Amino acid sequence: MRDAGNVVHAVYHQIVGRYATREEFSRATREIGGGQPVVALVRTVALSDEHLDRLKRLRPTAQAESLYRHILGRSAGDDLAATAASIEKSGLRQAAEALLKSSAYRARFGTGAVPSPPESKAKALCR
Repeated sequence: MRDAGNVVHAVYHQIVGRYATREEFSRATREIGGGQPVVALVRTVALSDEHLDRLKRLRPTAQAESLYRHILGRSAGDDLAATAASIEKSGLRQAAEALLKSSAYRARFGTGAVPSPPESKAKALCR
């Protein structure tokens, strides 16, 4: 079984670019250690005001690219324009939620993996 502390730090680092605070770490390690799927923590951090407020300062195309990198661990590629249009129409939170519920997310990470680029530090921490 993965070390819950490493998972928590990897999720926070991947999505908001920092490690969890003491309080966040304590709560999340209890939840992960108690059997909560990693995807639930990913959802909490990805939909947090901290994450979404940081992205709101960007143009829609940069918001879309950031969501893909943070949630799917890859570039938006051919989906960039459609995702940017979705953000303009429905908002960042809706776009983030759609990525978290996507077949691409499920296929790549399931419910128990930390989103990360291939062979990244975050992925290595969670092996």
